[in-house]
Amino acid sequence: MPWWRERSEFVRRSCRCALGLLLVSLVACIATKPVSYPMRSPLPFGTIQMTVDGTESSSELSRQALLVHIRMYNMEGESQARVAGQSWNQLFQVSDRNGKKYNCRRFLPADYYYQNFSGVPRGGERLSPEDAYSPVPTEWIARFDVPSDAQGFTLLIDSTHFHTGTQPAYLAVPLDR
Repeated sequence: MPWWRERSEFVRRSCRCALGLLLVSLVACIATKPVSYPMRSPLPFGTIQMTVDGTESSSELSRQALLVHIRMYNMEGESQARVAGQSWNQLFQVSDRNGKKYNCRRFLPADYYYQNFSGVPRGGERLSPEDAYSPVPTEWIARFDVPSDAQGFTLLIDSTHFHTGTQPAYLAVPLDR
């Protein structure tokens, strides 16, 4: 390949890269601020009715497990509940009072979470993975692993997949701790 073609290919790729970086920077600058809601108030999450009911934590050496209790109603059945348990952890983060963000490690039905991560089923009955979503659970746990000295948490929810245009795309719920 002649040198001028190699150079023009390099210039074309460099321009694409620069344009991509410009777009990413522009999106970051115009990102919308989350709308804040108090704990226990109904949150707009598409057709699902959701509330954040409380938190609990347990310490493990230099880290703590922060568990956020969430209630969800109007799920579209077991299949949506299974999808929620498999991938909705990506929709939740917490930030501490210093602005540091932590990703959700697990998002599971509460009974199934307690059975698998504390070893004790809440209702006394062991659930199989197939039974964890039948009937459709309303109580959920979002687990975050945070430093033991972190404080002042706010739950951040990305509802861009569910908002209807009249609902906010990003939600924030200050957690009473």
